[in-house]
Parts: sequence; C-alpha cells; structure tokens
Amino acid sequence: NMPRLEREYVQAVVRNFLGATPDADPDLCRRASPFNYVTVDDAPMLLLHGTKDPLVSIEPSKRFSEALRKADVAVDFVSIDGAGHGFEGKDLVFARDRVREFFALRLAKPPPAVAPK
Repeated sequence: NMPRLEREYVQAVVRNFLGATPDADPDLCRRASPFNYVTVDDAPMLLLHGTKDPLVSIEPSKRFSEALRKADVAVDFVSIDGAGHGFEGKDLVFARDRVREFFALRLAKPPPAVAPK
C-alpha cells in the first residue's frame, strides 16, 4: 500500500502516459502492462534499479524479474544500493559495467563454427 501522495503521483504519471488511470480504465492499463506479455521466447532482459528511487518503486522491478524467471526468460535483476532515479558517478559506472557484462553474457553471438580441414 502506497502513501496517498505517492499514489496520487503514480496515478498522474499513468494518466499522462496512457490517457487514463488504472481506476478509470483498468482494461487499458492491464493491456499496457508488460507483465501480461511475458512468454518463454522473450529476449534476455537486464533490469537495473536504484534502491532509493523516489519516482519508481523497486517492487515492480522485483516482481517483473520474478515473472520473467517463472517463464524461463533469462533475466538479470540488479539493484543498485542507495541509487536514485537515473544513475550518476560511481552508480553510473557500476550500471555501465553491468550492461557490458549483460551484453557479453546474454546477447553476444558465439563465433561461427569452423569446420575441421
């Protein structure tokens, strides 16, 4: 349960983005949710989230990560301790390193096989 001001802020953001709030048009919001489109053939995903993000709670990222895992989608969930919304300084360096690792581990194509001569 969110505090009232946080709930009002989230409602305003959703209304600006989708044109309606979950209370006003739950079906529209349900259709817009990535949770409803998770399938086993989804591409690997990297989720980076600051633990002190004042704009977006970390909980939906945790739940989305779990939904991906349950669907056998490769997912790397990284919480950045103390980071807010957007990363700066050491948090940005840390996030960039995780992105590079993710690309190398999850998205890099293996070299083509060489047929023996």
